[in-house]
Amino acid sequence: GICSDFCGEGNACCRKGASNDPPECAKITDFWTNHHECVKPVVQVEVNHFAQDCWERCQIGGDCKWCGSGSSACCRKNSTLDPPECQGVVDWPTDRHHTCVRPVKDVEVKHEG
Repeated sequence: GICSDFCGEGNACCRKGASNDPPECAKITDFWTNHHECVKPVVQVEVNHFAQDCWERCQIGGDCKWCGSGSSACCRKNSTLDPPECQGVVDWPTDRHHTCVRPVKDVEVKHEG
């Protein structure tokens, strides 16, 4: 997924044929190896690292830069401890851990992990 720290701003770390890579790795065809490598995403996504566990990177529920800027948050399905921006999300890729999702509503007061 998006890995600006290692791969450079706006680039991602993806592996050819990896079924568990996030959406920003979709449709990339120019791979040099069979390992994860730095690539330029060709698909624009609203949420970075969709379906990946975001808790370690964000360390709190709610808005998180690792998930993307503006319209994404680190939330867990059915969590009563997550902030308002996590309430009402309808597209949950997993219920096993906190994951990057797109909130359905914008809230005035937010916190950021």
